[in-house]
Amino acid sequence: MEGELIFVGFIMLIGQIILMYMWNANWFKKENFKMQKQLVMKQNNLKLKKLEKDFGLQGATKIAPEAKGWGELLQNIDSDKIKDILSIVQGGDEESEGGIGDLINNIPPEVIEGFLKGAKNGKKEPEFTPQV
Repeated sequence: MEGELIFVGFIMLIGQIILMYMWNANWFKKENFKMQKQLVMKQNNLKLKKLEKDFGLQGATKIAPEAKGWGELLQNIDSDKIKDILSIVQGGDEESEGGIGDLINNIPPEVIEGFLKGAKNGKKEPEFTPQV
């Protein structure tokens, strides 16, 4: 009986050593991943700053904190700017063969104007109330 307890205790000790080794290996892998992620993020930030400097941009524009919804964000958009954005997405004056350009061409202008008017009015739909 005593020999069996010693054997079981020895097996448990080996199992604990293996588990501790696996835990340490995974922890070091996680830490290495975190450090590599931070390094890549810093490199990307440096590249973005270099591109901003090369193109003469003032920096990334952020949404104003007072803007609370799409309606407020779309209030100041000019229809000419929207047309310019759509022409850029379509690829300028070139004819596109499938893709986003064809999808945008298929949308009637009345639908776009209705969407913009609805967004500028800021009409809110009632919230969903569960009936449980």
